[in-house]
Amino acid sequence: MNKSRRQHSWTFKAKVALAAIKGDETVAELASRFNVHTDQIHAWEKDLTGNAADLLGVSMKEMLNGDSLARRLNAQHMEVARLKILRIIERAILSSYTKEGLAQAVLGHIRKLISCKRASIAVTSINNPIGEMLAVDVDGTTQIRPGKKVALTLFTDIDELQQGNVYMVEDITKMLDASPIERNLLAEGVVSYISLPLISQGELLGVLNLGRSKKNAFNPSDIESVQEIADALAIALRQADLFEAISNQRKRLSELAARLSVMQEEEKKHLSRELHDQVGSKLTSIGLNLNILRNELNLDLKMSMGRIADSLRTLEETAKIIRDMVTDLRPDVLDDYGLLSALRWYAERFDHRTGIITEVHGEDLKLHPEDETHFFRIAQEALTNIAKHSKARRVKILLKMKDGKKKMLIADDGKGFEPDAFRHPQNDRGWGLLHMRERALAMGGELHVKSAPGQGALVIVELT
Repeated sequence: MNKSRRQHSWTFKAKVALAAIKGDETVAELASRFNVHTDQIHAWEKDLTGNAADLLGVSMKEMLNGDSLARRLNAQHMEVARLKILRIIERAILSSYTKEGLAQAVLGHIRKLISCKRASIAVTSINNPIGEMLAVDVDGTTQIRPGKKVALTLFTDIDELQQGNVYMVEDITKMLDASPIERNLLAEGVVSYISLPLISQGELLGVLNLGRSKKNAFNPSDIESVQEIADALAIALRQADLFEAISNQRKRLSELAARLSVMQEEEKKHLSRELHDQVGSKLTSIGLNLNILRNELNLDLKMSMGRIADSLRTLEETAKIIRDMVTDLRPDVLDDYGLLSALRWYAERFDHRTGIITEVHGEDLKLHPEDETHFFRIAQEALTNIAKHSKARRVKILLKMKDGKKKMLIADDGKGFEPDAFRHPQNDRGWGLLHMRERALAMGGELHVKSAPGQGALVIVELT
């Protein structure tokens, strides 16, 4: 942050009211806290009823001279409101709300709790300065709507947030380097704002932003009021992410199982067709030749020799077809000589078949036989995709050990693509990448794809 921004902003370490949930609170513990907060709300509301009755018996003069009871009543109203918001968040956690629904439900209550003009939640991922606006609650219209991508560094300090600090801007009008987002906030009537980190298990998941229409509008008591909510909200977002990930994984597994079943049937049909059309016809030809040979052997020896030669050629062609089919199903070179040799052998065949120059370099990774198979099949699938879609002229495959990880890198100079567009397969597109990822997961590894239109593609397989 430059000096002009520093002059108009400051940070301080926020009190963590929910220290017990900072890292690894369980849903069961949250359920227990939900019941505790419900009991506290009932107790406070009962106390408020008694205090209201006391206030009715206080004269105006007494109230003007000493309003301690009124202040106490107001403080208890605030505490009840805060506990109710916490209960909403905890109910959301226990009910596994979506992130969007959770955020939108909470923001309105937070605005009522501390009376602010604007409230929003932006979510982010590890070491990613680009966040997405998850929900916004504001008076009037706004240019910063849910779904909008925002650079968090333009209106807050990521380093401070990751350390658990609250970031504050006291007066946007005096900032010499106000960002476009801050100018939008000013146009909406927001003059000062705070950003509270949403941290769960030591990871910054997002930012809770609150804005007011006056300068220097936030004080430590305001932040203390919403800090506990921010901590609980972070847990809710974490759990929503987990539920979403589990749901997506189940969907992917279901799709994969269905696709594998279809592929197995297609493979059986293909194998049956190949055996019937190729091997079957050759064997029929051999049979006819041998039958004719038997009948002609005593009549014309020269003609019989021609039939024998034709039969031998047919047998050789049949043997080659069978060898090729068996090799495609399971290459012997992989079992006999290992992954590196198998990849070189396959690259040579791929080069010859497609005209794409394919090189293999590296070292023997000394993998378990099952892992060698996974690496080889991933390479096969990657090369198949390259041949079908990339329009590449050259491919390089590298095997290496780095940082204790066994890696395979497959790079091509083709037209490239957007990996995110194929994260969820549709029709006949994206299944190759999915199978590669599932093979990597099956051996306890990871698969990453780096590509962009016009930039080629890089597939990285890692196994610890």
